Amino acid sequence: ISLIIMVLRALGQIGFGLILILDYHRGVVLLLLRNNFVTVFINLGSRLLYSFAAASYFPNSANSVHLLSMIFHIINMVFLDCLKVTHMLRFNREGFENLYGPGALASKITNFSAVLILMFECARHFAIIKYVDSSLTNEFEVSSGDFRLTNVAIMNVSFTTSMLLSAR
Repeated sequence: ISLIIMVLRALGQIGFGLILILDYHRGVVLLLLRNNFVTVFINLGSRLLYSFAAASYFPNSANSVHLLSMIFHIINMVFLDCLKVTHMLRFNREGFENLYGPGALASKITNFSAVLILMFECARHFAIIKYVDSSLTNEFEVSSGDFRLTNVAIMNVSFTTSMLLSAR
């Protein structure tokens, strides 16, 4: 039953993420991409790389749905300013301060849930790496001469990069 709850939560997060993406202010998206292209590219690229490596290592449909939901979560974390500009233009000053102000309850809940999601993502990553039965996983290796790279190494490097950039 916990697997069903996890999949339903991930599907809900995907739907909510899509709704938020449709609400982004396009001008701010272009401004962020123009001024911070390298940071955005590395953050989203490392998450996509991690998702492909993790899906190849543990090919489970629930894992794939969760990885897709985390891609949407990272996109929404990177482009949160776009949503804030949309809400600033849509709400009056008091409504915006109630939502995003420094002491606002919604702001505290958003920050707490983002930290909680990243903590659960770290726990899930290490649980898959360390405790998943090896008969359920597919480890592959790419080698060229002395250079050897496995999908587990790709997972660890891209996960660390993605989490560090997401947590900042």
